[in-house]
Order: sequence, then structure tokens, then C-alpha cells
Amino acid sequence: MPKKVKKRLRVFNRKKLILSGIAGVSLILILILGLMLVNMISGIDHTPEEPDIGLDTITIQATPEPEQTPEPTQTIDPETKLNDDISGILRYISLSSDVPPITDDFIRYHNENTDPHFAEKLKNKLDEEAFDKGIFYELFGSSLFVLYDQYEQTDESHIISASKLQEPGVLAFAGDINLADTWVTMQYLSKQTNGLNDCISQPLTERLRAADILLINNEFAFSDRGAPMKGKSYTFRAKTENVKYLLEMGVDIVGLANNHVFDYGEDAFYDTLDTLEKAGIAYVGAGRNISEAMDPQYYIISGVKVAYVAASRAEKNIMTPEAKENKPGVLRTYDSALFLEKVRNAKSNADIVIAYVHWGTEYSYVLEKNQTKLARDLIDNGADLVIGAHPHILQGIEYYNGKPVVYSLGNLWFNEKTLDTALLEVTINSPDDIILTIRPCLQKDKKTSLLTDESDRKRVFELLMSISPDRKVLIDDNGAVSAIE
Repeated sequence: MPKKVKKRLRVFNRKKLILSGIAGVSLILILILGLMLVNMISGIDHTPEEPDIGLDTITIQATPEPEQTPEPTQTIDPETKLNDDISGILRYISLSSDVPPITDDFIRYHNENTDPHFAEKLKNKLDEEAFDKGIFYELFGSSLFVLYDQYEQTDESHIISASKLQEPGVLAFAGDINLADTWVTMQYLSKQTNGLNDCISQPLTERLRAADILLINNEFAFSDRGAPMKGKSYTFRAKTENVKYLLEMGVDIVGLANNHVFDYGEDAFYDTLDTLEKAGIAYVGAGRNISEAMDPQYYIISGVKVAYVAASRAEKNIMTPEAKENKPGVLRTYDSALFLEKVRNAKSNADIVIAYVHWGTEYSYVLEKNQTKLARDLIDNGADLVIGAHPHILQGIEYYNGKPVVYSLGNLWFNEKTLDTALLEVTINSPDDIILTIRPCLQKDKKTSLLTDESDRKRVFELLMSISPDRKVLIDDNGAVSAIE
């Protein structure tokens, strides 16, 4: 083969080889592009496009945690809870004194009979504040003394209302009364068409009867027996049937510690006690023996326990016999030891102790030194209110250590004299809160009337303030009494 032909043939083969390489590279590039196109097509989401509903409606769901089995609720056994509450209460009470013995049984009794949450409420209260007897009245509407009487099921008290009512309880006190048949008052009554209504005005009688408890000074004997005590200028005896007039006035309790209850001797005195008992009227300050003469009379009113005690030191020439262990008579307080002892005992059993004392000088505004001293001694020994009788006229009012002393209320209906007098009303808001109100009256022409004219009322208020020790009491236009500090 010629060299020229061989040369051309080598050039052709070289070009052919180059073209074959290019074709090979191109094929490889085509394959690579094809694979890339396939991958792109496979990554396209062919799901139909949903409408744009806004970002605020997108909810991101958290991966739910595995469910856990709830722990069982722990229930406290009621008896265990009660035991725990009682233990707590008794720990608090053990730090206190001067209270009735509060025991496990006491708490359980009231948890069953008073309030099913009695222990729980009391324990919660004691967790918040220091123990005070007032807690019981605040929580349950009855004082601790009332609750304790219920627990012991004692019947020593006259129960007016065992728990707090919508309206506070009202105690009323009036002065001396004389129902002796031969005396001017009853002689006048015997001639009246309307009986007692012509002797004690109807408005006054209505106020007397409206009180929850009314006390007056029974200054005579109820009897058809006996003879006048020798040496006495005035002796008073009423027929037993005259007790109906006390009932007509609404009298609940009378003071017998005075200088006329024994005017007709021992038999007439016994008749007096019997007559009052049959009429359902309680008495204080006298008795068949010293024990009875010293006995308080207890009342439960609006959830508060009230004690009445009485004694006499009125006679300058002492003639009325003093009760002894086996002898009838009155409780005297010339030596005040027994009376003060009785006040202390009463205070350990009652919220409010009222000491009713026969003392002072008749028809004199001037207080005797023994009156003011005894009043203070009574309060120092537990009396919450001291009220006096015997002078037949009004005497002053004072407060000692925050406790009121009303030295004399004068006559309710006793004689023919024209005298200012008063009805005292004591409102019980709580065991520790009492309010005194004076209702001015006038005894005139053998009749006693409630004063309604403002000028007459103001005159009596000003009189009382002017004769009160150091003039340290204020009586407002409604008769409310308060201390001037």
C-alpha cells in the first residue's frame, strides 16, 4: 500500500477514534441528565392543592405522652378526723383556765347533737386565734356555759332561749312594790274600775311584760298568817291571791333580801316562798335556810347564761333574821364574805352575774360609803351588773372597771308620794356586751306612769346624771347609758 494511502488511513482512524470518544462522553452526559430528570420528577407532590386557610387555624399536635394510671384518692376516716380535731382542741384548751372542763366527751356530744362539724369548726378557729370563751358563742350561737349545761343535761336554769336569736335578749328591772292589803297602794286599787291598769299605766305595763326576764323588789310578805313584828313602824302583808298582780305585770323573779319580807314572822315567810313557787315566780336573797338564801337563779336567754344573786344591808336597826343552816331568813351582807363567795361561785357558772342589793338611805340621793365599797367589791369578785333597791328614790349610776352600778331605781309602785322613778332595760348583745337603757317613770297620786313627754324624760335623765358619782355617766335622748372616760 502506498505511504500516502497509509498516512490518510491513520488520520481517518484517529478521527474515528476521537469521534467515538466524544459520542461515548455524550452518551454518559445524557444518561446523567436523564437520571437527574427522573429524580426531579419523582420529588414532585401530586396531592391536590388545598386552599390557604391562614396561620391562625394551624394546630400543632404534640406527640401524646403515654397514659399514666392516676393514684387512688386518699379518704380520711371520719372517726380519725374527729379524733385528730379533738386532740388539737384539747391541746389548745389545756393552755387556758377559768373555763368549764372541756373534755373529749363534751366535744363528741356536741358534734352529735349540736353541729356535725362542731369539732372541725372549733379546731379551725383555734388554729387561727387564741382560745377565748367567746369563740363558742361566735361559732354556735350559745355560750360555753350554755353548751356545758346541755352536755350535763342540767335543769338548774330557767331556759328562755338556748341559742342566739335575731333579737337580743332583754332583762328588765323595776323598783320597790307593795301589795299589802292595808297599805295605801292596794286600798287605792280596790276602788278602781280597771284594777291594776288604773295603778300602773298601760304603756308601762306593756314594757314590763315585753321584757324576757323582769325582776322587782317584793317588799312585803304573802300570807294570811302571822303577827306584825314587834318594834317595827311599818309592816306589810298581802293576801296570797295578790300574787296575780305580779303575774299580770309579767314578773319572772323577785328580790326577797329586804327589810319587810319577814314582817309577819316565820309562818308568813314560808307562805311567801310557797306562794311564789306555786305562781312560777323565782326568788333570790332569802330562803328556808342559808343554802337556799344564797342560791343563785340561773336563766338562759338568747344563748347566754345569766345568774341573779341578792343580799341585804339596809337596816340600821337590824331586825330581819339572817338565814342559818337550819333557820329561814335573808342573806345579809353587812359582812360581805358570804355574798362575795356566792358571786364568785355564780361567775364560775354563768356569763353574766347580776348582784341585786338592798342598801342605802331612804329618800336620799347621797350614797353611803358602804354602798360604793360593796359595789366595787362585788365587781372585783365577778359581778357584771350591780343594781340597788330600798331608798325609794332614784340614786346615781357609775361604771367601775367597765361594769355598771345602778344604785337605786326608786319605786315601781309603793306609796302615795310623788317621785321620779325608772324602769331599767338591759339588752344582751353577747356574753360580753350589755347595753343599759333608762325608761323614766313618775309615781304620783298612787299611780306610776311611763313618761313620754320629751321635757319630762330629759328632766329625769339630767337628774340621774347630776347625782351620779363624779357625774361620769351620759344618758342620751333615748335613755342609753354610757360611761364618760
